[in-house]
Amino acid sequence: MNPQNRILLSLVLAASSALMACGPDYSHTDIPSTGIVKSAGGSISGEITYQHVTVPVGAIVKAHIASFNTDNKAMANFVHSADPTIMDAVAVVSDHDFAFLGLKPGKTSIEIKADEDVVLVLDAFVVDQNDPTSP
Repeated sequence: MNPQNRILLSLVLAASSALMACGPDYSHTDIPSTGIVKSAGGSISGEITYQHVTVPVGAIVKAHIASFNTDNKAMANFVHSADPTIMDAVAVVSDHDFAFLGLKPGKTSIEIKADEDVVLVLDAFVVDQNDPTSP
């Protein structure tokens, strides 16, 4: 085999190996509809959608967030608050369940990651419990 063909064969083998190593890619994230807020004074409404999460001060919204790859297999999810002094976001005991804690009134953002890659960024609002203008 001449040197040019040997180089070409090496490149083809390297490229095919790289393609075989690639796994399924991100497909979508499921966020079921509105969560119910649990607070010390009873239940009040909070909300999580594909665009935003709203939590009253001193309350918690729990949401099931599951991302899937192109093979429709669940991916590892992580959440991160840009300002955890306004709203914190933490994983809870059950798989793909997260709690959003309203700590003080304000606006921040929540990153949702699938296998360490950011797949969604939600506007995050913490509102007073009696605020009729909440988003």
